[in-house]
Amino acid sequence: MQQQARAALARKVAKAAKSHRKIAEATAQRARDLDELRRWSSDPVTAKLLSPDFAAGVAAGGMAAGQALAAADASPRKMAAWEDREIARRTITSEVACTLHLAERTAESLIGEASCSPAR
Repeated sequence: MQQQARAALARKVAKAAKSHRKIAEATAQRARDLDELRRWSSDPVTAKLLSPDFAAGVAAGGMAAGQALAAADASPRKMAAWEDREIARRTITSEVACTLHLAERTAESLIGEASCSPAR
């Protein structure tokens, strides 16, 4: 009887360990995805494209996506590059928070932690 209990315990602990590994793998993948998002949004052209001021100008000008990219790369900036990057950072933080149903501070922390993770 005691051996059966020990065997059942071992199975249940192994099952919990398997779930724990899956969670760790998913957490690591989320960190990689968030870091990729952060790196993508910090590109100066991407950051400018995420700016509401630039998007409004593109819409008013009736540009296609390819033209918008060329315009973002070539046009004079309405604001400093760091402001574009800050707007992009806030935009991705808000999008992540909404999509993952998290507080913005939590999303910001996850993105910050992901950027500190070692490259995989």
